[in-house]
Amino acid sequence: MSMSPPVHGMPARLPGLAYQCLVTQEWPMLWMSDACENISGWLPADFIDGRVHWGELIEPEHRAPVWNAVQAALVERRPFQVTYAIRRRDGKVRWLWEQGYALDSSPDGQMILEGLICDVTPHQRALAEIERGSEFNQRVASTVPGHVFVLDINSRRITYSNQDLNGLRLRSISGAATDDDNSVDLSFFSDRMTKEDIKRGQAWLKQCRSLKDGEVVEWRYKLREESAQWKWRWMSTTPFERDEQDEVKAVLCVVMDITEQQETSDRLRDSALRIQTIMDNASDGIFVCDKDLRFTAANPAGCKLLRMEHQHLLCVSLPEIFEPDKLGDRPLHALEVDGNSTMLTERKLRRGDGSWGVFELHGRLLEDESLVIVARDVTERRRELDRRLSLERKIAEAQRLATLGSISRGIAHDFNNLLATILGSAETLIEDASGDQRQSERLERIRLAASRASELTRQLLDAAGGGGHELANVDVGQIIREMPSLLYSVLGANVSLKYDVPRSVPNVRGDAGRLRQVVMNLVVNASEAIGERSGTIEISVRVVRPSESGPWFDPKQLSVNTDYVLIEVKDDGVGIDDHAQGRIFEPYFSTKGPGRGLGLAAVRGIVRQHSGDLGIQSELGKGTWCQVWLPVAAGEHKEALLSGWRKGWRGSGRVLLVDDEDAPRAALKELVEAIGFEVTDVSSGRAALDLLRQHASDYAAVMLDVSMPGMDGVATWRRIATNWCALPVLLMSGMSPPQLGRTPDGADIPAFLLKPFSMKQLREALQIATGQGHPNTEAH
Repeated sequence: MSMSPPVHGMPARLPGLAYQCLVTQEWPMLWMSDACENISGWLPADFIDGRVHWGELIEPEHRAPVWNAVQAALVERRPFQVTYAIRRRDGKVRWLWEQGYALDSSPDGQMILEGLICDVTPHQRALAEIERGSEFNQRVASTVPGHVFVLDINSRRITYSNQDLNGLRLRSISGAATDDDNSVDLSFFSDRMTKEDIKRGQAWLKQCRSLKDGEVVEWRYKLREESAQWKWRWMSTTPFERDEQDEVKAVLCVVMDITEQQETSDRLRDSALRIQTIMDNASDGIFVCDKDLRFTAANPAGCKLLRMEHQHLLCVSLPEIFEPDKLGDRPLHALEVDGNSTMLTERKLRRGDGSWGVFELHGRLLEDESLVIVARDVTERRRELDRRLSLERKIAEAQRLATLGSISRGIAHDFNNLLATILGSAETLIEDASGDQRQSERLERIRLAASRASELTRQLLDAAGGGGHELANVDVGQIIREMPSLLYSVLGANVSLKYDVPRSVPNVRGDAGRLRQVVMNLVVNASEAIGERSGTIEISVRVVRPSESGPWFDPKQLSVNTDYVLIEVKDDGVGIDDHAQGRIFEPYFSTKGPGRGLGLAAVRGIVRQHSGDLGIQSELGKGTWCQVWLPVAAGEHKEALLSGWRKGWRGSGRVLLVDDEDAPRAALKELVEAIGFEVTDVSSGRAALDLLRQHASDYAAVMLDVSMPGMDGVATWRRIATNWCALPVLLMSGMSPPQLGRTPDGADIPAFLLKPFSMKQLREALQIATGQGHPNTEAH
């Protein structure tokens, strides 16, 4: 049985499949529109001719529900609507929505259905996705570590929450419980918030209305619980629903209790504030460097110590301000103490104004490889320490020299007395043996040996700073200009000399021979430092004051307001290491092997006898620089001694000779008698004074040995000068000239002879002391 559509052309315009069928579970079709093939994959004729029944296409699990829904509608005589799935001819599943109603019965009495079937597969799938998404969102909301709810902005009511609105959830959000199970008015919270948070909450609600999709706004506030305790909350809000005007109607909120985190944050903030306060008020500099040692932070004291603005300091790295060649390639992180990540060191740092300062650095390497450094400026302390160490070294050196001087003076005195006996006896025998050539030669060898021995004892005294010498105005420039031939005789062919000596150099008061020896020793040392390789020795002379000296030599013993002749000897030899520089003035110390002599100790002793000083600076591998400081003479001085003596001059009168040792006294008596004087000799100062009290006018001069037991030579001279001021006195000693102190009124300063002395020296001294004639011929 086939039927035609009731209205011609209308089925083609319907949005689906129009049909008429009998009411059985096979749903036999009486008529179908052309949309049948698009929905089922079958032609309408296949269903009308009975080759396929519509009921067979319905998925088995949907057949009974569809049949029951249709039967219920027919009983109630109303239209029906069902949604079910069919399997197309190609095996694909499609979802259909069907609406129909019952017509009058067919001629054979069967009920006929007429309706419309639409393909709703996309819609059904969308609903399924929505349902799955809703389930997913529900699971997410239920597992969020906080509370998720939807807030209607207009009504200010909570319309959804991932937990019940009463009990734990509301207590956790608001700090109070409520019995309202449907919704909560936001005003419920207002009496539990601070006034400031209420204002911020009103601004938050206003801001929520203008949020864009995906935009999030956060808010922190405090709520008071029923226990009266205040708790911190954090809320994150984003648009959830908009109204017809596209304004935000509802927002999705996530609220979390952050009381513990906020309290921790507050403690950290307070701790950071305390640390910042400590840093800002600390007197020491505090710096933070990253792993590349670039400054990332500094306190005001640190900026003040380095004399830099904070912004400038942040552009600088630690190695840039370290003293050159001190940091090297090793990072500062490697400076560890006791195997942990701390350091304690003292370094020179360049300040912002270019000056250098000494800083004590305490550092700690943190876990993130940043470095915290506490710096203290110890420049003045270091200077004071250096001054103290320098003073201690000088005191120790003075003590060593004092010990050496004491020993040297004792030895020199004893040796010189022995040598005075030998030399005096030899001089007397030479005078007596003038006719015997061979005897004279033997005696001359004895005299020369004694003279050389005397020179050795004099060097020993020079090293101790106690050697005696004769002072005169000396042109140092002239001495050095006359020395090239002498110097080249002791220098190798590989060494060249350079001179910078002005034509005019002020005189110094000194002993020309001793000063020549100083220059010679320094040049010989420089030559030995150069060794076999080619090198240069520079000798220069100039006039300076101590304040104009180099940066390494601080001659504190010198007078600041006095001009000095500065002799400098420089070489490019091997140099002297730091350890050896601390010992170069020790007697018999040498960098060239076992001790070879008094060396620089004697040189400095000679220089200091001339009221000067010696400074030496050396750098290993680069050479040595010596400075000799000699004070400029105050003016031209008349020579104290005459330059010559008449060979045949003989004295007259009686000389009182005082010496506690018999052998030197006997030898000296013969020398004085050989000159022409009569001699009365005694062994003590008191014996001499007794003789003078009786017969002072009988003596032309008195010769006193300085070192005598009981009343020494100086004490005896003072008694003589006080009682017989016109009587000439000649002091003798195997050591340096004694300190005389204040000269008695009317007395002259006594002449001095250093034992052992030659007949020539004795003749000159006695001639000048007694004033008996003026020599006019050269000595033999």
